[in-house]
Amino acid sequence: MGNTHAIVIDIRDSSQRAGISLFQMRDIHVPLDNDQLKVWIDKAKAEDKSLYFVDATGHQVQWLQYFLEEQGVRQYWFMKGGAKAFESKM
Repeated sequence: MGNTHAIVIDIRDSSQRAGISLFQMRDIHVPLDNDQLKVWIDKAKAEDKSLYFVDATGHQVQWLQYFLEEQGVRQYWFMKGGAKAFESKM
């Protein structure tokens, strides 16, 4: 993750996170809720920042792509395999 100015959004629910921050407290915990996500999407667009999304396994973010495109977001990425893949490489 080379862009230090990006906004990192962790969409895992609280039971999946278990209080663990994957990116040294840089990630923001936001539930899969369009209204709450839109706050951060608007912030990223206003500040010209990229968005990185983390879910549990890489499957929760599939619908999110449609929402991001609907909102006009162009600079976004999903963690391949989600947090589970990240943790398995540690």
